[in-house]
This record gives sequence, structure tokens and C-alpha cells, in this order.
Amino acid sequence: MKINSKPSPLIHVAVLVILGISTIRPMTTHAADLGQLIKLKGSPAVYLVDSDKRRPFPMLSVYQSWFGSSFSGVAQFDTVEQLSAYPLGKNVLFKPGSLIKIQTDPKVYLVTDESGHLEWIKTEEDFKARGFLFASIHDVPDTFFPDYSLTPEVSNFATPTSTAPIQPAPPVATTQPKLSITDVSLLAMSVSGMPSELITINLSTPASGSLTYRAIDGSGGSLTFITGLAFKKTFTVQPGLTYTYHAEFKTDDGAQTITRDGTFISYVDIQATAVSDLVPAGSPLATVNVVVGGFSVVNKSTTTQSLSQIILQFDSQNNSTNAPSKTLQIYRLNADKTLGALIGEKTIPSQTTIIGGLAQQKLALADEITTGSTNQYAIVIRNLESINLDLATPGDSFTTKLVLLTFLSDSTSTRLPQTSLASLAYIRK
Repeated sequence: MKINSKPSPLIHVAVLVILGISTIRPMTTHAADLGQLIKLKGSPAVYLVDSDKRRPFPMLSVYQSWFGSSFSGVAQFDTVEQLSAYPLGKNVLFKPGSLIKIQTDPKVYLVTDESGHLEWIKTEEDFKARGFLFASIHDVPDTFFPDYSLTPEVSNFATPTSTAPIQPAPPVATTQPKLSITDVSLLAMSVSGMPSELITINLSTPASGSLTYRAIDGSGGSLTFITGLAFKKTFTVQPGLTYTYHAEFKTDDGAQTITRDGTFISYVDIQATAVSDLVPAGSPLATVNVVVGGFSVVNKSTTTQSLSQIILQFDSQNNSTNAPSKTLQIYRLNADKTLGALIGEKTIPSQTTIIGGLAQQKLALADEITTGSTNQYAIVIRNLESINLDLATPGDSFTTKLVLLTFLSDSTSTRLPQTSLASLAYIRK
């Protein structure tokens, strides 16, 4: 079944907001249409109706890959009997074009179709050359990974043993799929204190193209996209302005062209910076509970902001942190820079790398920043006292970087690329 990434409008549905802030008027009928989104009153689980079965979304990020942050198309049943009229089917998978990995393996995969076939992106160079961003990688629990399958690589043909000349095969006429822009989304954010936009563009068939953007004051710029199916790029804008954009893509043979026009508003009301005096340079890494960095978030918007996710990157010259099982934690800092409330935690299994761009760590967070307030946070890694330091050489360091913060209230993000929060030293035993 092909999923329509825009929920059908339903007369009997009001609004669904996850995390218990939910008000939906129940459906007056007992049936749902093919492709409709449904749920049971009082339950957060959402299902897709497919061939008379209800397919669950196993993770919020799977739902968002198809429908973004909108739940306006979800219909609600009053009773379990109404819902159970649809037998449980297979999980809905990430939308084609999504990037996924599991926590116990650093390999990153591209979802290539709705059946869950995966393409392994083998090198970081290939990853960057295709315009992907590390912040777009979704962590999939090990228990859900078997829902996907690897796309087999084409094998080399054996060398023919016959001495007879090989006749070339006659040309086969092919019809190129119709070119269309299947999705364009823009995410407002702050990059190193500058208002920016993260644009995502998905195509139906490979093409190259460009995007120009202009504000009413005449400021703007352009982006170029090399042949591909999915693109993500970040660009700087001026704060608080309405921009128009024009995107145009063309297949490599020049036979098909598609355009898209739209508008967006820049945003810079949430800013994040490093807490530079929290961790002295050269602090020892091999301790029981070690603070490896800190950051500060200021809310300049007119509403309270709910901090919901953080993405961190750790860089080092060696992999001695792989061996032990580790616990990554985020604390709110008290006024005297001591650890306050724990707002996020993640256990990382032993023999799992946390080093480098392909091993970025995502944590769900739960904290609120009121209007005009500034909150400070500390990043803690526990159980590093048992790391093997024999491989460390003088000058080796462990650096913490804040990649992305996500806020639940309006899906805005704050990005700090290549910004070091702290640099710690490996101390020999």
C-alpha cells in the first residue's frame, strides 16, 4: 500500500496532541477507510488502516517521517471492540529517504522503499557527498530492526568459458519514472547564534536542481543540488522575515523539469551556547562520573519552550571508550553549577562506539524553559573509570559537541555545528 503523507481531512476529528494533552471528538461511524489514521480513545497509539488491518507506528519518529507534527487526520474509536475489528498488522516503517541506524551498530542505512529495503551507506565521504546530515539519522531499537531488510548488492558475473564471441544484447527501451517533488519541508533553527533554515527535498526520480530564496528586503541566496533523490541543506537567513523560495529540478537527460514555489518565516527566538567554564581544559576522562560538557539555552520567544531531544557528538583519537557499558545523562545545573534535576538518560552497551559523526548520540529530554529564562545543563558520562588507557598516547583528547536541540512546542531546533563544549584528557593509570 502506498501511504499518503498528508492525512485525509475528517469531519469528526478535532486535534490530537501526544503526551496526554489530547482532545479528540470520537467518530460516529464504526468503520475506517483505507489509508486512514485511527486510534482508541485514551490511548496514545496511532494506527494506519491498510488492507483491513491496523498497522501501528512503533515510534513517534516513524509517524513524523510521514506526517510531520500534524495529528489533525487521526480518527478516534470509542471502544476496544471497534478498534479490534481491524486485526493487528505489521509495523509502519520509516518513509523512504529516511536515514536509520541501531544503537549497537554504527552502520547508517537509507530506507529505499515502503517495504523497508535498506541501502548501507558505507563511508562518511559517501554520506556527505550525497548531502545527508548526521542530525537526520534516526535510532531504531534492535527489536524493530528485523522489520527492515538489506538491499542485496549486485554480484559480479563469472567469466564466460566459451570461446565463441559474445553478441551484445539488443537495447531495451526504458521509460523513466515521472519526475515530481514528493516533499519539501523547512525547519527554522539557530546555527551558532544565526537564524537558519534546514530544508529537506524528496524527489520521485533522480534529478539535479537549485533553490533560490528572497526576503522582502531583497536579502537571500541560492542552493545547488547534485543528482539524487533526497536532499538536506542548511542556509543562513535574516531573523523575523518572510521569505519566498523557488525550487527547480531537471532529470540528467533534460527530458523532465519540475518546479515548486513557497514561503517560510525565519526564527531565532531560541539560542544555545557552550558553558565554557564548567569543565577545565584537560580534565581527566577516566573517572566514575565525569562531566564532559555543558550548554546554556535562552528562550527569547513569547511562549514556554519544551526541550524534547538532544543530539551529541564525541570526537577522539582513539576508541578506548568502546569497551565499558556507559550511561549518558543530561542534568539541569543549579545556580552554583552543581548538578540539579536529571532530565535525560541513555544506557550505551559495552563494545559500542560513541566516537565520530556516524555514532552521534540521541537522548529524549524533558524540561521546560519559560519565556525570558536561561537554563544551563551538564552532560555526564558514567562508568568510564574502567576504560583501557593503554592505547592512549600523549595529547589524546575527548571532545564533546552539541549538534542539535529540539523543542516539542513548535518543532523548532537549535543547531551548534562544530562547537566544542569541552575537551578532556586521557590520563594513564
